[in-house]
Amino acid sequence: RLGEGAKVSGKVSDADGRFAFADVPPGTYELTIWHERLKGAVQRVTVAAGQSVDAALTVTPDPDRR
Repeated sequence: RLGEGAKVSGKVSDADGRFAFADVPPGTYELTIWHERLKGAVQRVTVAAGQSVDAALTVTPDPDRR
């Protein structure tokens, strides 16, 4: 289970860019994605008790990373 202020690293998306976290306690979280050749993205999500949340983050090309 994740707790308040917890950081998860190393989560890898599938081939379609999808990922999931299970058993997340209610609260507001900041999703941060990173790719070695793209600019990252950040989105805040709020998880309500017993609910799931869908988030769509978009990455863009980063000319400084090749």
